[in-house]
Amino acid sequence: MLQRRDAAQMYEDMHRRSVAVIYEGKPVVRTNPRPPFRDDRTVSLREFCKYKCYAENVSSDWESAFDEWLTNIKCDGRDDPRILPLQIFSAKESFELDELAERQRFRRSHRVGRALVDKRKRRWSSARPGTRHGREPQTVRGLRLDDGFHWDVTMSRSPVITSSTTIWEVRSGGYINVYPDGCMRTGKKSQLIWSAADSAKADEDERRRSRSK
Repeated sequence: MLQRRDAAQMYEDMHRRSVAVIYEGKPVVRTNPRPPFRDDRTVSLREFCKYKCYAENVSSDWESAFDEWLTNIKCDGRDDPRILPLQIFSAKESFELDELAERQRFRRSHRVGRALVDKRKRRWSSARPGTRHGREPQTVRGLRLDDGFHWDVTMSRSPVITSSTTIWEVRSGGYINVYPDGCMRTGKKSQLIWSAADSAKADEDERRRSRSK
């Protein structure tokens, strides 16, 4: 289990530089930081990293595989679904998005007008250039995104949206700003109900309990 802040920092790094994640075993990442731990609130580290960096179980030849991955990454543009933080966006089914036909199927499955609507009926609308703000430039699969690129996400069913470190509540008529690197930033009628500081405290509490065993 990755600690909450470590997972968030790793995911941010994937959008700033070329990253290889080499791991042993079957590590997982929380998709909801609030205790208690539940299997249905996690994703494998491999899935967490998918499309944003090279990730592989430890092996002697990962360096050459990483070099090959770097030469073959490409992006369709700002509407490429691999730009989404897919541990937050709730896809309606499984897709292999490195295949063009699957990316097209993803768009057909989720596109409503100019927005994407996920399984939880959350509407993801790309913010217009004049309203982009709040984050340094990010790069996904070799494509440098416009400064401040993000989605305005509105809610339909549950008013709660989570990342590996934060939980936000978005009231009716409001929205939350969500960035490709998983950062969520306050929007209209949105309220932070579990902060990164709360996650840091929970991580420390878990470390303390582990040391005492």
